[in-house]
Amino acid sequence: MTDTDPITATDECGCGGACRGGHDERLAPAPLHNPPGRTALDYRVGEYGSFQAALLDRLASPAYPALSEATWGSPRPGAGGGLTVRTPDDPAIGLLDAAAVLGDLLTFHSERIADEAYIRTANEHRSLVLLGRLVGHRPRPGVAAATHLAYTLERDPRAETLPVVIPRGARSHSVPASADEESLTFETARDLTARWDFNELKVRRRRPSLVTPQDLERRSELFVEGTANSLQTGDQLLFVFGEQAGGERMLLPVARTRTDREDGITAISLARSAPPTLKELIDEVRRWTAEPTVPGEPGEEPPTPEVPGPRPVSRLIEDFEDQVLEPLRADLDEVRTPERLAARLAEPLARLGEAQALAAPYDDVAAWFEQLEAVLAELAERALELAPAQPQ
Repeated sequence: MTDTDPITATDECGCGGACRGGHDERLAPAPLHNPPGRTALDYRVGEYGSFQAALLDRLASPAYPALSEATWGSPRPGAGGGLTVRTPDDPAIGLLDAAAVLGDLLTFHSERIADEAYIRTANEHRSLVLLGRLVGHRPRPGVAAATHLAYTLERDPRAETLPVVIPRGARSHSVPASADEESLTFETARDLTARWDFNELKVRRRRPSLVTPQDLERRSELFVEGTANSLQTGDQLLFVFGEQAGGERMLLPVARTRTDREDGITAISLARSAPPTLKELIDEVRRWTAEPTVPGEPGEEPPTPEVPGPRPVSRLIEDFEDQVLEPLRADLDEVRTPERLAARLAEPLARLGEAQALAAPYDDVAAWFEQLEAVLAELAERALELAPAQPQ
C-alpha cells in the first residue's frame, strides 16, 4: 500500500464558494445597535443605497447563476449573455430601483413607529398619553397663561366722564424682554367697563368695619373718620348695637385720642378692663377641671356654667382625672401667688400633651384634651401677667 496525499479543497470554478452554499454579495439588513439614552432609535434594516447595492450585487453573484446567465425577456439559462447592463434606463435595473425605493419608505416609517413606543424617543403627544395610560397616568388638561391688564384711557377735557366698554376678547401683546423670548397674545375673558378717571386709582388703605360688643372687649383702639370731633380724654362714648346684638348698649370712657390729619382719621384709645384677680383665675381652673354634676347618661351631659367642658366616656379621661386633675384641685387651696399658680399648671399641661397622643385614635377624647390644654395654657399665661415685674 502506498500513502495517498490528503485531498485539498480548491475553488476550481471561481464562484467564490457559491457551489458550496456561499456567496460574496453585500447584504441587507445591517446589524442594529441602540445604546441607552438615545433620543431616536436606529431601527432601519437598510436605506435606499444599501437596498439598491444589495440587489445589484445579487445580479452578478455566482450564487445565483440563473440571474447572471439570463437575459431580459429570456430568463432561460444559456439563452444569452446574462444581465450585464447597469444603466438606470434598463427595465430590469428600473425594477430593482423601485424595489429599493419601496424598502427605503417602509423602513423609514417603521423606524418612526418604533420611536413612538418609548417615552424618551416619542414625538407625538398621543403616544405619550397612551404610554402613560399603561401605568394609570392621566395628564391634566392644558391651562392657558393668565395675566392682569391695566388699561389707560385718554381723557377728553370737553366731555364728561363716560364709561367705555372694552369687549370680551380684546387682544393685548406682551413685549419680549430679550431676543430669545416671543411676544405672547392675551385676550380679555369678559367685558370690562372702564372710565378715564379710573386711570390713577389710589390704594385703599382702610375700609369700614363692623364693631360688635365682643370686639370692644378685645380691642383697645378704634379709628374713626374725620379729625374735627373735639374728643378729649375722659369723654364718654355710647355704643348702640343693632338687633343682631340684642339692642345692647355700652358706655365706655375715652382713655386718649390721637389725630392723623394726613389720613384724616382719629384714633380713640379705650380704657381697658381691669385684669382678673388671682381668685378669679383659680375659680376658672376649678370650673374647667370639675367633674360633671348634672345627672344623665355618661358622656351626654350638656355644658353648664359650672362645668363648661363635659367629658366623653373614656378610660383615658378617668385615669387622667385620678392622676392629674384631682391632685390639681386639691393643691389650688394652697396657691397664694400668681407665680405659684402658673408653676402648678405646668405639670398638667405637659401631661395633657401626652394624653392627646394616647387619645389620637379617639377623636372626641382627643378634642377634649386639646380644649382643656388650650384653656389651662391661657390661664397660666394670664397668671404670669399678674405677677409683679422682676428687677433686671
